[in-house]
Amino acid sequence: MTLIVIAAEAVYAPDLRDESDTIILSCAIGGGADFIVSGDNHLLSLKGFALIPIVTPAQFLALLNPQPQTPVSDPDEPRPTE
Repeated sequence: MTLIVIAAEAVYAPDLRDESDTIILSCAIGGGADFIVSGDNHLLSLKGFALIPIVTPAQFLALLNPQPQTPVSDPDEPRPTE
């Protein structure tokens, strides 16, 4: 087992509706997180904190695996024949 210790930062989040989520924000800042991935509606309502985006797991997966854009065809362009 590996023990990881992160020095948490004290945070002030006036818009935070659930005080128990403060530790998540503190650890994200202290650990240098690029994203906070959560299903917690209180955290998600912030949309971000200290320049760290807060996203759902589905949003995060979409960021990791973007779907290719389907090209929009021009209706005036002739279609290829087989």
